[in-house]
Amino acid sequence: MCVLSLRTIAAGCGVRQEEIEGQCCDLCYPGTFRKTAQNCPKQQKTDCSPCKEGYFSENYTLFDRCEECRVCQQDYVEKCTPTTNAKCSCHSGFLCSNNVCSKCEEDKCVMGEKPKRTDIAGGDKLSIRYSYTCEPKPSCPYNTYFDVKEDLCSKWK
Repeated sequence: MCVLSLRTIAAGCGVRQEEIEGQCCDLCYPGTFRKTAQNCPKQQKTDCSPCKEGYFSENYTLFDRCEECRVCQQDYVEKCTPTTNAKCSCHSGFLCSNNVCSKCEEDKCVMGEKPKRTDIAGGDKLSIRYSYTCEPKPSCPYNTYFDVKEDLCSKWK
């Protein structure tokens, strides 16, 4: 019985391989995609090609295309590379309108108010949109100020 389980483990696919229709297929490296229409041509290595500019692939995969890079409305914290998506941010005075900050909206709160964010489910599972309302900032005691980032009263330094 022990010999049987060792044989099963040894017969399994290796690291960075996936079993498809009883055959072990090599996964494409991050930054590449599967070029051939067939998942895993018999007796051949998986044919992988680099992602084109404007596209990326973060993981080892058998996908037949790379994902399109995120477009940032205002600022890029990090540009898109073949292995990572872009990371976005908004200018001062603007708020992120979604969980990846690819869209921004003007902060319309006035002196004495702070934005209150509400999450709204997006069209897909990964997307969360935000909407904002303005609410009064709390009144802070003498010698303190309201720290918007921490959402509390802090002592002056």
